[in-house]
Amino acid sequence: PQAPAAFKLLTNDQGKFRIPTVFVTNAGNCLRQTKADQLSSWLGVDITEDQVVMSHSPLKMFKEYHDKHVLVVGQGPVNEIANNLGFTRVTNIDDFRHAFPTLDAVDHKRRRAAPCAFEPFFPPVEAIVLFGEPIRWETSLQLLVDTLVTNGLPALPPQSIPYPTIPILACTMNL
Repeated sequence: PQAPAAFKLLTNDQGKFRIPTVFVTNAGNCLRQTKADQLSSWLGVDITEDQVVMSHSPLKMFKEYHDKHVLVVGQGPVNEIANNLGFTRVTNIDDFRHAFPTLDAVDHKRRRAAPCAFEPFFPPVEAIVLFGEPIRWETSLQLLVDTLVTNGLPALPPQSIPYPTIPILACTMNL
């Protein structure tokens, strides 16, 4: 409850911080601007997007993956977060499950009986990006393992376990 008063002490009469201030969080379920808006509301001071470092913020530097087809896992607007970081070819776990309905061996209520006709045309996954905990751990883990053992081509049965596997970019170590 004392945080807003404490942060008022750190700002001048114009509401600008007297000392350089950044906010670091291991959250990965929203955009930096959304977190800045939340903090501004909670603390009663203006906080800009540039003052917020999220667990996924360093992925902006991983430019060699930005044009690769990535499978993203996490909560919140993961496609928007990935695009905001520079990723241009993004598939989230729900869209992936929809493209490969027979791979979800866990949640039979959401599983479709017939395979999708587009499975052979699905572009290979070239990297996995873990923003944070998925909503359905068991489905996500199943699909991630299938992606890894098929070297990003889950429409084809694995001939052997690839080594090294496709890259995994993990923003938090929770998963």
